[in-house]
Amino acid sequence: MFVRVEYKLNQIIRWLLLTTALVPLLYSSKFFNPYLTPKLFFVRGVILITLALALILFLLRLMIARLSSNYNPITTYYHLIASYIKEKIKNAPKLLLVFASIFVISQILSTVFAEFPYRAFWGTLERGQGIFNLLHFAVFFLLLVIFFTKDDFQKYFKFSVAVGLAVYFYAILQALKFTQFPFAFAPDPRPGSFLGNGAFLAAYSFFVMIAAVITARFSRARHNGWEKFWYVLSIVAIALSPVIIFLTRTRGALVGLGVVVIMFLIYFSIWGHPTSKGRRMSLILNPRFIAVVLLVFLIGFVIVLFITREAPMWQKIPGLDRVTQTLSSFGTEASGQVRLLGWKLALNAFLEKPILGWGPEHYLVAFERRYDPEFSVYGDAWLDRAHNGILDVAATQGALGLIGYVGFLACLLWFFFKGGLDSRFRFFIGAIFLGFVFQNLFLLEEFHTWALFFALAAAIVAGVFATETNNLQLITNNSQPTTNNIKLTTNGQELTTNNWLTTSQKILVGAGSVIILAATSFALYKTVLVPTIQVYYTHKTESPQSREEFLKFFNKATKPYNFTQYSIRGHLFDFFYNNQPAVFTDPKLADIGNEFVFSIREAIAKEGTYDVRVHIRLSQAHQEMAKQNPPVEKPILHYRAGEKILRDALLISPNRPELIYGLAFSLAGQERYEEAIAVMEKLVASNPNSSKISRLHYYYGLILMAGGKSSEAFQAFENMKRASPQLNGLFPNDIRGLFSVYESLGEYARVIDIVTESAKGNIQVTIDLRYYEVALSYHLYQEDGENAIVMAEFIAKRFPERKNDMEAIIGLVKNGEWDILKNL
Repeated sequence: MFVRVEYKLNQIIRWLLLTTALVPLLYSSKFFNPYLTPKLFFVRGVILITLALALILFLLRLMIARLSSNYNPITTYYHLIASYIKEKIKNAPKLLLVFASIFVISQILSTVFAEFPYRAFWGTLERGQGIFNLLHFAVFFLLLVIFFTKDDFQKYFKFSVAVGLAVYFYAILQALKFTQFPFAFAPDPRPGSFLGNGAFLAAYSFFVMIAAVITARFSRARHNGWEKFWYVLSIVAIALSPVIIFLTRTRGALVGLGVVVIMFLIYFSIWGHPTSKGRRMSLILNPRFIAVVLLVFLIGFVIVLFITREAPMWQKIPGLDRVTQTLSSFGTEASGQVRLLGWKLALNAFLEKPILGWGPEHYLVAFERRYDPEFSVYGDAWLDRAHNGILDVAATQGALGLIGYVGFLACLLWFFFKGGLDSRFRFFIGAIFLGFVFQNLFLLEEFHTWALFFALAAAIVAGVFATETNNLQLITNNSQPTTNNIKLTTNGQELTTNNWLTTSQKILVGAGSVIILAATSFALYKTVLVPTIQVYYTHKTESPQSREEFLKFFNKATKPYNFTQYSIRGHLFDFFYNNQPAVFTDPKLADIGNEFVFSIREAIAKEGTYDVRVHIRLSQAHQEMAKQNPPVEKPILHYRAGEKILRDALLISPNRPELIYGLAFSLAGQERYEEAIAVMEKLVASNPNSSKISRLHYYYGLILMAGGKSSEAFQAFENMKRASPQLNGLFPNDIRGLFSVYESLGEYARVIDIVTESAKGNIQVTIDLRYYEVALSYHLYQEDGENAIVMAEFIAKRFPERKNDMEAIIGLVKNGEWDILKNL
C-alpha cells in the first residue's frame, strides 16, 4: 500500500515539474502584461502544489518510520530528508551550493533591511521577481534535485527544445510579417514571439541552445527511432538559435553569440581531431585547420565591420544594423548613453550601501533618489534595473549578494570547463552559458530564463552530467511496483509494508495532509487566484461598454489591495490619462475620475514613497480635473492639491525635472505665474545640460505663454528646436500643445515645417492626420510639387484608408493640374 501511494505521488510530482518546461508558450491577450503574468502565476501555482504533494509524501515516509524501535520524531524526520538530499547531491560541486546559499541569504537580509520590504519581497508584475519569486524557484530547484531521475531531466530538456522551436517558429512569422496563421503575432522588426520582447527572446535562445546540446548528446548515445528524432530536432534548434538572435537585433545577445562562436573556434583550433575513423584527413577537411581559418576570418570581419561601420549595406542585415549604428554613434547614441549612466548610478548606489545594498527591486529607489540630470538629455528615462546583471546585484544586494552571484556563476563555468570525462560535451554547454553571461552584462535578469536556468543547475547537482554516475539509483522509481510487500529500512532497521500504518497513524497522516493542503489552498488563493482575476479584469477595464461596466471591472481589478496593485493601478491610470482623458475632464464621468484619484491615493498610503511616478499621476489627475467643462466650482483646489503632492515628491527626488514641470503647471493653474516662471528659470539655470534638453525649453515656453510673456515664450521654443532639431524629447501630447501655441502666435508656417519634416522622416514624432492634411493643402496651394508628393505618399502609407485619394492627388501633381488641386 505505501509503495503504491508513494509511486503515484512521485509520478504526479515529476509530471507537474515537467509542465514548467511549457511555460514559454503561455500567453493570453486577455490579461494585463499578457506575455508574463500567465507564465508567472502558472509557475507559482505549479510549484506550490508540487511542494504540498512532496510534504505529504515525506509525511507518509515519517509515519512508516515510526515503526522503527528507535524512532524519534525529530531525528528520524531529519534523517529521512537529510539522507535523501545527501544521496542526491553527493556528486554536486560543493562550492556551487555554498555560493547559491550565500546569494539566497543575501537576498533575504537585503529584503529585511530594505527601505520598502513589502515591494522587495513581492516584486512587480512587470518583472515577476522579488524574493518571493526567488524562493519559489529555490523550492523548484530542490524539488528537481530530490525527485527527478536522469531520464526526467532529459525529458525536461527535450520538452524545452520542442517548446523553443515553437517559440522560434512564431518569431520567424513575426519577422516575415506573416499573420495568416493560428495565434500569429503582429509583425515586429524585432520579434519577441511568446515572450513579447526581442531582448528577452534573445536571452532565452541561449538556454534553448543549451537544452538542445544536452538533448543531442544523450539522444545520440541511443539508437532507437525516437531518439534519432530528438537528435535531429536538437540540431535544428541549435542551428536556428543564432538566426533568432540576429532577428531580434539585440546587441548584448549578439556580443554573447560572438563569445560562443569564438569559444567554439578556439576549442577546435586546439583540440579538433585531425583524423576521422582512423583515416588521415586532407588539410582542407582538418577540423583544426577549418577552425583556425574561421577564427582568422572572424577577426578580420570584425575589423572590417568596424572600419566600414557607416556603410549602407550593413543596415540591410538584421542584427548587424544595430551593431554598426552603435559603433557609428558611440558616445552620442541615446540608448547607449542611458545605459552607461545607469551603470554609473548602480556603481554609486553600491558604494553608498556596500554590504547589503538598497534591497531587491530597489534600483528604482536609488535611481530616483540619486537621479543624474544628464539622463534628461536622452529623454524621459525611468530605470528599474541597471541593465547589467552584476551591477544590478551589486546595487540591490551589496557585496554579500555579489559574492554569492559571481561565485555561483564562476562555479557553473568551472564545472563546464574543468575537463575530465565527457569534457567536449560540457565545454559546449559552458561556451553557450558563457555567452549568456556576457549578454547579461547588457541586459537584466528576467523571468523567462529562470526555469531552464534552475533546471540546468539542478541537473548539475543531481549528477546528470557525470558519466560515472549514469547508473546511479535515484530516489524515485520509474517502474510500477508489482507487490506491496517491499522492504524498507529506517535507521538501519528493516520494515515491511504489509501492516505499515496503524489507524492512529493513518489519522495523523490524514490530518497532516489536510493541514498541508489547506495551507497550500490559502497560499494559492492569495498569491495566484486573486492576482490572476485582478490582471484579467485589468485588461477588461480598458474597453468597457458603459460607465457601470467600467466601475464593475475597475473594482474587481483593484480590490483587494495586494502586491499586484502597484502595477495594475499605475497601468490603468496611464492608459486612460493618455487615451481617454475625458474621464477626468468630463463632469458626467466624475465618479470614474474620483475612483482613479482614490486608487492612486491608496497606493501612496500603502507603499509610501517607493516610486514618485505615483505622485506625478495623482497631480496629473488633479490638473485634468481642474479643466472640467463646465468648470468645477473651485478648480484652484485641484491645482493646490497637485502642488502639495509634487512638493512632497520633490523631497524624495529633488532632481527629477518632471516633478518641477508639474509644480510649475500647478502654480500657473493658481495664476501664480511669477512663481511658476521662477521655478522654471531656476531649473534652466541649475541644469548643466539645459541647452541639450528640448523638453525643458518646451515647458518653459508654455509657462511663459501662460504668464503672458509671448516673446520670451517664442524664444524658449527656438531654444527647444536648437536643443533637438528632431524634437526627440517631446511626446505626442507635447506636439499637440506646441502646435496650439504656434497657432495662437500666428506661426502657422512653423507647424507646416514640423509636419513636413515628420513626413520626410527627419523628425520622429507622432502627429494627427489633420495636420498632415493641412500641410498637404498648403504645399498644393504653393504649387510645391516636391513636398506635396512627399506628404501624399506619407499619408497613403501611414493612413491606408486615404491611399486612393492620395494616389489621385499624386497623379494630378505630376501632371501639373494645379487649378484642379487648389479647388479640391
